[in-house]
Amino acid sequence: MPPPETAGSVSARAGRRLATLAPERAALVWLTAWEGHVRDRLLAALEDGGGDDPGEPIAQVVCCIDVRSEGLRRHLERLGPYQTFGFAGFFGMPARVWPDGSDQPLDLLPVLLRPGVELGEDDPGAERALRLAAAGRAAEAGRKGVLSAFLLAEAAGLALGPLAVMRTAAPRSATRLRGRRAAPPA
Repeated sequence: MPPPETAGSVSARAGRRLATLAPERAALVWLTAWEGHVRDRLLAALEDGGGDDPGEPIAQVVCCIDVRSEGLRRHLERLGPYQTFGFAGFFGMPARVWPDGSDQPLDLLPVLLRPGVELGEDDPGAERALRLAAAGRAAEAGRKGVLSAFLLAEAAGLALGPLAVMRTAAPRSATRLRGRRAAPPA
């Protein structure tokens, strides 16, 4: 049975091994070791119950300053070392919002006010996204279809056939026409 290794011999062997690695690989090993060290310290601190100050809160919670949130704030602070803050979240537009697909409105305003406007949720991009998705599915089906290449050639022939006839029958006119299309706009 070999003798047990000391910390110094393990460190020396690790140093020799690191010296053989490419610089990028050695940097990754050092980074991984440092992250493990930080993780271990954090886990040990959490198991010990947090920081050094027993009065230090274990969490901070930000709530709306609306009176409806006061009960929640008081309850959290009674439960333990939680610290709560009130924050103004109302910006002067008392609104009743009808969520899309719901028959129950949401009053988004302080409890003491009445809704000044009623709004319905509507996603103007949803219809466009549905159209784009359908076009994408159609293009994918066309790309994978057995007859797709033949149908594309036929359709392109119908569209570009007149241009081919013009280039054969009147090459100068076709060249002038093509030149006008290729010129950048003024």
